[in-house]
Amino acid sequence: MHRSGTSLTTRIVNIAGYTIGNAADIIKADAGNPTGYWKHRSFVSLNRKILFAYLMPNVLSKFLFPKLKQKASELIS
Repeated sequence: MHRSGTSLTTRIVNIAGYTIGNAADIIKADAGNPTGYWKHRSFVSLNRKILFAYLMPNVLSKFLFPKLKQKASELIS
C-alpha cells in the first residue's frame, strides 16, 4: 500500500475551517484508512481522469484536457 499524505493534508484544510464539500460527498473511512480519507468524491474522480488522460496518446488527450479543465473550474467555483 502507498501513502502520500493527501488525506492528512485535506483533513488539515478542513480543521482550519475551509469547506471541503458536502459531507455526503466526502469519502468515508474504511479498512484502508480507518480515520477517513476526507476527500471529495468529485475531485478524486477528476484526478483519476486527468491521470488517465496523461496515459492516452497525444491526439486523444488534446481533446480531453479542455473538458477536464472546465470540470476543474466548476468544482472550485
